Amino acid sequence: MGMGISYRSIENRQKLFVCNSWEYDATGNIVYDSTVAVIDIASFTLTRNLTVAQNPQQMAVLQDGSIVVHYGNDYNNPSGLAKINPVTESVTPIADSVSGFAVRDNDIYIYHYNYPNTNVYAIRAGSTAKCLVFANNVIGYPYRLSINPSNGDIYLTDGVYGATGD
Repeated sequence: MGMGISYRSIENRQKLFVCNSWEYDATGNIVYDSTVAVIDIASFTLTRNLTVAQNPQQMAVLQDGSIVVHYGNDYNNPSGLAKINPVTESVTPIADSVSGFAVRDNDIYIYHYNYPNTNVYAIRAGSTAKCLVFANNVIGYPYRLSINPSNGDIYLTDGVYGATGD
């Protein structure tokens, strides 16, 4: 396993995929990893580390079993998405400049925040990204994107709050 273990995903109950994000070194500096660990569940041993991009930190599973990994998204690393084929263990880049994402079935929804604008895109299976929502000065600081699995409604929450948490 690598450094700074974060999100994980299971494929066919045979493999465990774990993001290796970052950790502090002995001097207190952040050291970033760029891999996703693949662990054989039967033996609980590391079979390999897949190189994705620096600071992989969140993942979700599509309906077809593919694993979407969000990486970067801090001041030191460019952000984006990559897709892992859990059978072949191949990694394919999907998008750059991704602030956050959510999945529904085989569709990937991403948002990109570039003050003061927030754009939300849908990447439909087998097609290119389509801009769904453009919010100009409506969202102060986007915090999380979520998709209602029943009806597909998109929720983008605001991270701006007052002193009392409102």
